[in-house]
Amino acid sequence: MLKKHYSSHLLPALLGIIFLISGWFKGVDPYGTSLQTEEYFRVWGMDGAWCKYSMVWAIVLCTGELFLGLLLVFGIFRKPTAWAACLLMAFFTVVTGDLAFTAAGTAIQDCGCFGEAFKISHEATFFKNLLLLVLAIGNILAVRHERLFPKHGVGKWTVLACLIFATAIPVHSALFLPPADFLPYNRGTNLDGHPDFAVFNRQYEEVTDSLLNLSGSKPLAIITTRKELMAEDWKKLKTFSTLAKQGDIALCLMSLPEQNKRNTMETYYADEVTLKSILRSEKGVLIVENSIIRAKWNLDTYPTKLIRHTTRLKQLAAWNSWVAYRYGFCLLAGFLLIVWIRKKEKQAPQG
Repeated sequence: MLKKHYSSHLLPALLGIIFLISGWFKGVDPYGTSLQTEEYFRVWGMDGAWCKYSMVWAIVLCTGELFLGLLLVFGIFRKPTAWAACLLMAFFTVVTGDLAFTAAGTAIQDCGCFGEAFKISHEATFFKNLLLLVLAIGNILAVRHERLFPKHGVGKWTVLACLIFATAIPVHSALFLPPADFLPYNRGTNLDGHPDFAVFNRQYEEVTDSLLNLSGSKPLAIITTRKELMAEDWKKLKTFSTLAKQGDIALCLMSLPEQNKRNTMETYYADEVTLKSILRSEKGVLIVENSIIRAKWNLDTYPTKLIRHTTRLKQLAAWNSWVAYRYGFCLLAGFLLIVWIRKKEKQAPQG
């Protein structure tokens, strides 16, 4: 009896943990996941409206994987969850099989299963998904005699908590940038001598060293953008312009060639891959001191009203540099809260 109990819970828990790992690696960087999603849409001939909302699809995908993983781990609504996991793995297996054994695989370098954390070949991804599909089918067989839904709806509050938790992870990263960055430009990265970091002036001469030298004596604020900045964007940057005029900080704009030519700010150019890697949003702010990235903000959500002078800017940069640790604490607290809610629901009398 004990063996049967553990076997019926071990399989969904194992599958759920894999879903959680995969969902988190993608969810912590939804911007990167959206870029990967765009590649899929283009290969399948679904560009246009599908690509336009790639960030939405990325968040939905990440949320779905995380939510399903939590339901599997906590053993909630086991039968419908088992079927949902099986259908999802069947879909992923077909997609990765197409990449592994057809010409589509040459157009997409990586499946994006684990975000930017680590990459595996299309063939390895296919066989990994095939194994997970077998586990998902085994999970269906393990719960085949159970009710479709609990008689008294036990678990509904845990389900709600899981949904909120799963949604918060990709949405937070989309709004406030990835707290854990697996690309080579994380907070704390030294740009001096960085093999992939190169910037050019308006004459297209490389000036990487001279730019980084500006960060030696005072904070360097680099405004990065892959699009033309609008009037409201320049309004948000007014505080930085004021601090630069006072000589408190160094300030520059880094964008793609032929963009933002009319601005009066010192302008540098970088290639699109660098701009996508250094900041996971279309426009944002980097704070660099002594060639080291101290802070990153999405321009749409950075704390404009809190920056009034250079001391405050340094304080905010220091606070931003610890974002990964605060994020980890919040993740742990959120998971433990779900555990507590689940425990209370199981203990509550049913009637």
